[in-house]
Amino acid sequence: MMSNTRKTQEFLSYIRTPLSQNSLNVLYSANNIKFERCQLFGDIVQSLVCRIMDTYMGDNFTTPEQRLEHFKWCWDSTIADFANEGINLKDTKELYRYFRDFMMDSFYMTNEKGDLNVTKEKLIKLWKYILSFTTNKTRSDVDTFLEVYRLFEKTIIN
Repeated sequence: MMSNTRKTQEFLSYIRTPLSQNSLNVLYSANNIKFERCQLFGDIVQSLVCRIMDTYMGDNFTTPEQRLEHFKWCWDSTIADFANEGINLKDTKELYRYFRDFMMDSFYMTNEKGDLNVTKEKLIKLWKYILSFTTNKTRSDVDTFLEVYRLFEKTIIN
């Protein structure tokens, strides 16, 4: 019988191991992943992150409820901007909740935000990596990528 420590190490190794480009290509093909959609979804997330960071007044001036309202305003504004460019999204509730929860956990509710420009760059870099079509990814990264891609796909109006 394998020890729990060894099982844990094997699991961590499994999820941290990058997939080969061939494996990623098969995965993309099997899931009908499109390069152009990855770019579009990345642009939407980058616009959202920039709007959040560029308009956030700070913890000293906002309550948790106002932070939720700020996120909603940023979301609605970003979706409207893309609609003005002919990129229409419908029924974005699941996608909205995903990014609301992500931003609440990773930004709004953190005590030490540091320099907002640095935070913005880190979040943009993270989402560029996750939604990149060409970057090698670990199994864990692929899970996140597929989840977000599928959420976006449910909302896009062709």
